[in-house]
Amino acid sequence: MNAKSLLLLAFIGALLILTLFAGCVSAQTQQNNFYVTVKPASISDALIYMSVGKNATLSFQALWTYGPDENKSIQNATVIIQISNANGKVVEMLSENTLSGTFSFNYTSSNPEALTFTPTELTTQDGRIWGPTKLIDSANNAYGFTSSPAQVWWDTFHTSMVSRDTGTFGKVAVSVNVTYQLLPEDGLQVGTVHVSKTVSGANVTINGVKAQETQTPGIYSASSSTWLPTAYLKVDVAKDGWTTTHTAFSFTQEANTPIWTYSVATASVLGFAIILLQFFMSKKTSKQPSLKHSNYPFYGAVLLAVTSIMSLYWGIVGLEATLHSFDWILLASLGIVSFACGLLGIVTALQKKRQALAIFALVVPLFMNVVGVKSSLDMYGLANPWLIILPSLVLSILSGYFISNSDKIFKNSGKKPEV
Repeated sequence: MNAKSLLLLAFIGALLILTLFAGCVSAQTQQNNFYVTVKPASISDALIYMSVGKNATLSFQALWTYGPDENKSIQNATVIIQISNANGKVVEMLSENTLSGTFSFNYTSSNPEALTFTPTELTTQDGRIWGPTKLIDSANNAYGFTSSPAQVWWDTFHTSMVSRDTGTFGKVAVSVNVTYQLLPEDGLQVGTVHVSKTVSGANVTINGVKAQETQTPGIYSASSSTWLPTAYLKVDVAKDGWTTTHTAFSFTQEANTPIWTYSVATASVLGFAIILLQFFMSKKTSKQPSLKHSNYPFYGAVLLAVTSIMSLYWGIVGLEATLHSFDWILLASLGIVSFACGLLGIVTALQKKRQALAIFALVVPLFMNVVGVKSSLDMYGLANPWLIILPSLVLSILSGYFISNSDKIFKNSGKKPEV
């Protein structure tokens, strides 16, 4: 076979390949037609970004986009709208009337989330249902329904700790970073506006003190006083059009810790010494050797004193935090009341009178040191100090055990037995 024949065959083969390839491309790019289209009424309705708790107004329009009524509005039809979250889970289905063809509805969320609103089918006045999967006109590859979704982001502020300085007695200095919680690191394009993840120009207060934004956008710094071994900080972030957020932090105040540690250690040693002294003295001076558990009321009183002091401590925590914009006035009040009840229980236990009153008095600090403290800390999402709460619970139970098992001691302490 000569060269000319080879070239001719190669040319014919190339034409055949191009013809087949063109046929495949034509088949792949064949455009679908849709009789009904439901889409956001404008570009600004396709993506809405706002604060949690705010009301979003979503607008859609229903149009005939194929057939004899092409480009006309679909009036008085019913559209089913599917609402799904960022994970694709359907959270709700809405049924809306198209009215004149363009229709609106309101929706809100109290939680940070991005919801997608997707029209899934349309029912016209004659009862005909237009869905996305039914092929109506196969010759023109025409389906019944298509739609474009709208998305709404309900966002909030996120506050994180950047740095803290606890090296000064009675003072703590902190810096926090404020961002939008849901936004990706590179921000979000909303129409023609780009929203940065960093929150700049916000009104930020730390423990009631107005924080200053540093040279780094979104970083705010302030100082606050504290005399406790644990610093409690509440950061409030406010901005026009946005719901104010409250974020709390707790951490050890290093400069304050030594004096509290020495105080607790000294009180513990002193309390243990008093218990030992009472035990040995009672062994020598007891005039009723047949009476068992004669020291139980005293032991109960000492343990009740410890739990009462713990209640007073939490009352002081609540008082200082309330002065620093925490909503802990109830914690402060309960702490003081619990301490007073504890003192009353201590007196009655040492006098070995009114056993029922002593038992009631020890229940109040027990409730305060466990339920009251946990509820107050949970209010701001703070970690519970179980190394304090659990020992307090154990000491209260032991105090209750000693006082409750002193019936004979209380009855023999007066002229008349207690009922």
